[in-house]
Amino acid sequence: MSGKFQAIMRWGFLTMAFFVFAFALSACTAGQKVDFEKAQVETQASGTATITKDNLGTTAAEIKISDLKAPHEVAQDTKYYVLWAEDETGSYANLGKLRLEDDRSGRLWAATKFDKLRLLITAEKSTNADAPSEATILKTEMFSVE
Repeated sequence: MSGKFQAIMRWGFLTMAFFVFAFALSACTAGQKVDFEKAQVETQASGTATITKDNLGTTAAEIKISDLKAPHEVAQDTKYYVLWAEDETGSYANLGKLRLEDDRSGRLWAATKFDKLRLLITAEKSTNADAPSEATILKTEMFSVE
């Protein structure tokens, strides 16, 4: 290969790498940030949700929570933290189990079709609950997805 060809290939690779990096950076920083507030159950937990919406109208949420106690320390006989979405009519959707890490943090990626919603995290006996328990540790205000 000639030196000129190698220089063109290197330039093409660097240009492509720059655009991939720029796209990844914008994807990581894009999204609507929503803070969780303390709810009915006393806890030191806090967290945020990063909300995005795709072309098909699906609302995606990346949930990051810190300072979580074990669920049974928050509400008797519970084993799991569950993320819920509540729409403006009061309907709930179980979005899944929040994974509790050794450092007392929790993380979850979830999706819903709700456009206007509130998020709640509850301590539950089962991950298959049909409605949130009274043991709500964190919640957001009702918000519209932008």
